[in-house]
Amino acid sequence: MPAHNRAQFVGPGGVNLKLLTSEIGVQVTASASDAGEFVMFAPNKEAMAEAKERVEELLADEEMVPEYEFGAILEVTVVELKERGVNVEMHPSLPSVFIPVSQLAANKVRVYTHL
Repeated sequence: MPAHNRAQFVGPGGVNLKLLTSEIGVQVTASASDAGEFVMFAPNKEAMAEAKERVEELLADEEMVPEYEFGAILEVTVVELKERGVNVEMHPSLPSVFIPVSQLAANKVRVYTHL
């Protein structure tokens, strides 16, 4: 399982794993050999099928997060101006990113209003 899906699969405080266990009766454990692998044990085939369906629903809700190439030029939305830089939104599903003034101008800027 990719790293960006693990938190959504587990849920806050493990709530999704607890729901799988309590509602369906499936035991979910993290694999000791691979950090991105989870092992599910079900009492029967129907429970396993239902658990797989529930996991697919959990992971399908996530909007595809784009992968950015280092050094690429992107169009972003400025969320907040600060004294030392700006917060920008690269994608709606990603948290805002702080870009310092030194990265916005080729020359040294002492006051941000000179940009």
